[in-house]
Amino acid sequence: MRVLSARGAWGAVLCAAALLFLAPWAVAEEKEANPQQAGAVERVEKQLESIQSRMLALQEQEFNINLKVMDAQQRANKCVENPGNAASEIAKGGKNPKLREYKSIMLTCAQQLQAFDGKLAPLLKSLAALERDRAAVPDNVKARIDEVASRVRSKHRTNLEKIANVYEQTAEWRPALTIYLGFYKEKPEAERLKDRTLSEKIADLYDKSGDPRNALAIYKGLFEGKKPNERYNDRGLGEKLGDAYEKCGDLKAAFTTYKGLLDALPKDKRDTDGKGLQEKMENVGKKGGAKK
Repeated sequence: MRVLSARGAWGAVLCAAALLFLAPWAVAEEKEANPQQAGAVERVEKQLESIQSRMLALQEQEFNINLKVMDAQQRANKCVENPGNAASEIAKGGKNPKLREYKSIMLTCAQQLQAFDGKLAPLLKSLAALERDRAAVPDNVKARIDEVASRVRSKHRTNLEKIANVYEQTAEWRPALTIYLGFYKEKPEAERLKDRTLSEKIADLYDKSGDPRNALAIYKGLFEGKKPNERYNDRGLGEKLGDAYEKCGDLKAAFTTYKGLLDALPKDKRDTDGKGLQEKMENVGKKGGAKK
């Protein structure tokens, strides 16, 4: 182990002291050299602290809201025999008083979630101001802006997803669709169909809300986005596409789609697993589409 001489040790101490003495002057000189950046950093730091403080204050409120919503949803579920079928019953026009009570409780939950999410609006506005200053601050401050922005926007999206889910459970297809379309529009147009889960969700909601043409456009894009030899292996998407063709009056395309799905099944499974597809093909044939 190397031992410093007394002279060497004092030299190291004096060097360290000199650095400590000079450091504040170096920072001051840097600020003087770039006062615009220093001002931007100070402004951004204050905004970040304010946003983080307000996010912290909202945590307890969020906890209480979530407890209320969970309790209300449990009460709503007790109103119906099968909560999983409630949306389809409502969509069919069910008049059961308990079904109406279920829907009323659930929509109150949506309103509570919306009210809470509204409290994020000022934070989102502050983020927009922060991002205008982003180019004027150093990389470490940019990283903090990105981190805080990610947290706020993630919370906002989670709230919207919860609200959309409640709308779906109550057959309020249009409000749910509006929320998911908002997510869709945030993506570059060339990237939208690559998010297959979101795209299919939007197509489903278009279909449920009585807009099969928009549903067809998305289903078709998703279907044709697959490799030709894999398209008919996705029976769920294929049947949705066939149904959309049928609703839009393109019976030949509907028949071709159903037949492609049937042919993709193993031959020994076509009479069992393919029974539903055969029935669809027969129904299309009766309407004037192609025949087997």
